[in-house]
This record gives sequence, structure tokens and C-alpha cells, in this order.
Amino acid sequence: MVRPLRLESDVSKRHVRTRPEWEDALRSGRKSIDARVVADDIANLSVGRVVRYPGVRARVRHMRFYHSFDDLLANENWRKIAPDATSRHEVLQLLGQHCGETVRETGAVAIELEPIQTPVRKR
Repeated sequence: MVRPLRLESDVSKRHVRTRPEWEDALRSGRKSIDARVVADDIANLSVGRVVRYPGVRARVRHMRFYHSFDDLLANENWRKIAPDATSRHEVLQLLGQHCGETVRETGAVAIELEPIQTPVRKR
């Protein structure tokens, strides 16, 4: 017996957290790159996987790894990481909060995302 493919089987089991101020930008597609420390919460991610963020699901389009957030921002469009920021320096400050030492040890990753529109269920 062949079972039909379920979209949910492709969804990462872990919810990935993001800053509350970036949730709307993720939903609208204005934030299309999630920059984060290489850590266990993204260990199972790969291109094509679906990730759950608060209020939105997104497909991973690309993953690019860097030695630091500074390297990441030298190669990525900071406006796609933090669309409401006013400068690259501001984005670097936001990314470096609470994880400066960790990123020096493990590196940084730019996860390029595509929001997935959830179909409206009929009742």
C-alpha cells in the first residue's frame, strides 16, 4: 500500500525561535535570511527542509556558513536579515548580543528562507 505524501512529514520537529520583532518580517517575507550561531538547534536543517518559526513556516532555500557574524554580514544583505535596522553595524550588534563567545567557537550560518503560505482549512 502506498501512503500519500504528507507535508507535515517534511517539517522540522523543532520550533526555531526568533526575536519577536522579526516575526512579522518573516511572515511577510521581508526577512528572508535567518542569521544565527551554528548550534544544535539547526543541526538537522538542510536545504529543502521546512522550519517552524512562531506564526510561520518557511522552506530552507540555501545555507551558507561563515567564521563569524562579521564575515556573514560582509557577504549577505543585512536588510534581508533585519529589515527594520538602519545599518549593518546595528545588525551586527543585534546578532552579537548574548552569543559573542559562542559564534567565535562554532561559526555563523545564514539560512535563506522562503515563507510557506498555509492553506485555509474549510470547516
